[in-house]
Amino acid sequence: MVQEGRSDDEIKAAFIREYSKRILAMPEGTERWWLDLTPGAFLIAGLFVVVAKLRVRRQTGNRAP
Repeated sequence: MVQEGRSDDEIKAAFIREYSKRILAMPEGTERWWLDLTPGAFLIAGLFVVVAKLRVRRQTGNRAP
């Protein structure tokens, strides 16, 4: 299709016609923004846990894990 000179939109439309919208990596109109935020949220939560454990260890003077 590229060699025929078709545009990106034309090629995308042809694939959607043949295979449906499931062929797209991110189908149009999907609400998956939370997938982009999840790794960052876990990273921030993990940092809070590490900081909290370090503060407790420093306050108690306990060096054991």
